Amino acid sequence: MTATGAARGVGGAGKVPVPVPVPVPVPVPVPVPVVAAVGGADETRVRATAARFAEWLESDAGRRTPLEDIGRTLAERARCGGDVRTALVARDHGELARGLRAVAARHHAPPVLRSPAPGACGPSGLVWVFPGSGTPWPGMGARLLAAEPGFAAAVDELEPVLLDECGVSLRAALEA
Repeated sequence: MTATGAARGVGGAGKVPVPVPVPVPVPVPVPVPVVAAVGGADETRVRATAARFAEWLESDAGRRTPLEDIGRTLAERARCGGDVRTALVARDHGELARGLRAVAARHHAPPVLRSPAPGACGPSGLVWVFPGSGTPWPGMGARLLAAEPGFAAAVDELEPVLLDECGVSLRAALEA
C-alpha cells in the first residue's frame, strides 16, 4: 500500500488504507563479459587466427552462436595453440569482432591482453592458488606449517608481501 485517506477529522482517526498497485521495476539485462583467447605458435599465426574468427563472427552463423560458446571454444583452442596467446574481454559479438580485428592489425590495447603461454618463458616456479572453497579439513594449513618445512618457509617468504599488498597475514589465516 502506498496511500491512505482520512474519512473524517484530523489527527489520524478514521484513516482508511487505499491499496494502490506498486509498479514492478523491469530488470535491464546487462551482458556478461566473455573472455576469448586466441593462441598460436607465433604472433603471425595468432593474428591470422584472430582475423579468421573476426570474419566468422560477422557471418550469420557467428551472430547466431551464443557468445559464451564462442569464448569457451576459443579458450579450448588457445590452450593447445602454441607459445603465444592473446585474450580479449567482450560483452557482445561486435565488441569481440572489433577486438579480434585489433589483434590481427597488431593494435594491442584494452580490452586486449597478451602473454606468452605457460612454459614459453621457462619454468614458472611456485604458484599460490586461493580458490575460495576453504580447506578439505579443519586445521589443514596449521598441520602443513608444522609438518612441512618447505611449506612453512614459502609462507614466511610470502608473509610480508601479503601483509603489504592485502593487509592479511597468511600465517595467521592458515593457523586459524
